[in-house]
Amino acid sequence: MGISILQNWLEGTFLFYFMLMMQQYFLERALSALLQFCNKEQLKLNYQKTKIVAFAKRPKIYSWTIDGHNIEQVSSFKYLGAVPQANGTRKAHGDYVADMAQRSSLAILKYLMTSGVYYIPAALKLFKAKSISQLLYGTQLGPLSNFAPLERVLSKCIRSALQVPKCVPSATLRLEIGLMRMEARVRVAILLYWLRLSFFPMGLASLIRKDDFKFKWKLAIITKISTLGLSQDLLLIMNFDQAKALIKQQIDSDRQLDMARSSAFIINDSCRYLSFTMGYLTKLEIHNHQRAFTLAQCHPPFSCP
Repeated sequence: MGISILQNWLEGTFLFYFMLMMQQYFLERALSALLQFCNKEQLKLNYQKTKIVAFAKRPKIYSWTIDGHNIEQVSSFKYLGAVPQANGTRKAHGDYVADMAQRSSLAILKYLMTSGVYYIPAALKLFKAKSISQLLYGTQLGPLSNFAPLERVLSKCIRSALQVPKCVPSATLRLEIGLMRMEARVRVAILLYWLRLSFFPMGLASLIRKDDFKFKWKLAIITKISTLGLSQDLLLIMNFDQAKALIKQQIDSDRQLDMARSSAFIINDSCRYLSFTMGYLTKLEIHNHQRAFTLAQCHPPFSCP
């Protein structure tokens, strides 16, 4: 077990986050040792910004003090853009990145409807570069149990940009714009990260493969690979590019799933298995003409009241 201290320099003081995973008695001794260390090195603790997180499946709340100052115990905290939780789940992080991406997507939509003159390709590039990157941030730490907040950000932005009603399925919107579900993107990102760790290990990363302990992240990788009809051994005997291409085939599988959900989606058979933004969205510059095509594609008379 032990104590890990993460130091951030902030406004001339040290901000400490304590990630504690021992019994209370030993933790109190560790805090006392920390205070002695700070006094010896002439470091000043910012007691108001010092937080304690007790990692456990069912964390208990304790009273903590350092040098007579009360220290708050919290259930989660933000560090380097990630939000770890005391119970080991990823809900707080998922909600946090969804909120950040929602804010940036609203700014992009505002740009689209003003100086962007409803030019979809420009807004789409911004959305991919900013909002989707925010939604994917920290996914390498492990899969989320609920992807709904991420999917809502994606669907709301596309729906508002294309100006179509809620009765149009989200799958149709993704096909129209050439995007895949966030859940599929997250799965691919995690698998590719695992693949890079396996082929190009750095530092202590090589020990992950040698460790027999089946922690949650490793179990999630094994489960997902098996659901794709593959195995770790098969991927690791290939070269990196071959294994990467095989994993990215999940993108094609996800598109086919959307196609099955959108029977009214109109596309040539020759382009049925390709993922791209529909041509009229990039070629038509007059907004009314573009929207007429969008309504014809996404809003057939039998799909909405």
